[in-house]
Amino acid sequence: MSTDDKLPDAGGEARLPLREPKEEPRVKRRSMVFHVSRAMAWLIGGVLALVILTVGGFAWYTTTDDFHGRVGKEIVSVLEDATGGRVEVHGVEFALWRLTVDVDGLVIHGLEGPGEAPYLSADKIEVRIGISSFFSRASGVGVKSHVRLKLLRVEHPQFHLIVDKDGKTNQPEPKHPTPSTEPMQDTLLDLHAK
Repeated sequence: MSTDDKLPDAGGEARLPLREPKEEPRVKRRSMVFHVSRAMAWLIGGVLALVILTVGGFAWYTTTDDFHGRVGKEIVSVLEDATGGRVEVHGVEFALWRLTVDVDGLVIHGLEGPGEAPYLSADKIEVRIGISSFFSRASGVGVKSHVRLKLLRVEHPQFHLIVDKDGKTNQPEPKHPTPSTEPMQDTLLDLHAK
């Protein structure tokens, strides 16, 4: 403070010291590149969070009874179309992380009578598939060439083929037969698991 600030005014009042205005800090303006990169980071983070939530939600849904019921209905539908028989399934479990489907109490009814044993039955069937790397070279084209049967386990299978005097059997006819020139034995022996 200077000595003039302490002197009384002509009116006899003391003057308050004058303050010099403070200089406002300069706000640094950010470049357009900063704003664009920040927006891209938020966009990528949002998309990544959405993917994680979607995968997590699907993984949770595969453990519900509703999903197992839908898978069971689809298995019954596919088997009925493929065999032409009436199919029953007592229970289905699906494990996403192991890529396994367990079917309990599979029964396929053929053309047998109501009191006779069914055409095919099994206490439990376990099917496990494997997915090879999509970057590896695979024989074939499309996604099907990357999906392999890793395990097929059938517990207590029972097969009842009834042949009457006329040579007719209880084997059902597929709803959509595929015209194949290969004998059935060659087709069955062509199956293999890796």
